[in-house]
Amino acid sequence: MPIYKKCEISIIFYLVSEHLRKQLIAVEGETEEVKQMLKEHDKLVEEIFQHEDKDKNGFISHVEFSGPKHDEL
Repeated sequence: MPIYKKCEISIIFYLVSEHLRKQLIAVEGETEEVKQMLKEHDKLVEEIFQHEDKDKNGFISHVEFSGPKHDEL
């Protein structure tokens, strides 16, 4: 895989990961339980990406994504 694609994937991974971290803290606060969950967070995001990227091209297409979808996207 070309280096630019690896960089794109890393940036996307980082942005999604940070968004989820912020959402978790906003909803739950910074409790000890949340701090423990955040330690496992990056591993979980990586597992989600691996699961959703069916063709392993480094991108999750609309077809591959198993979550809620909006046809207008």
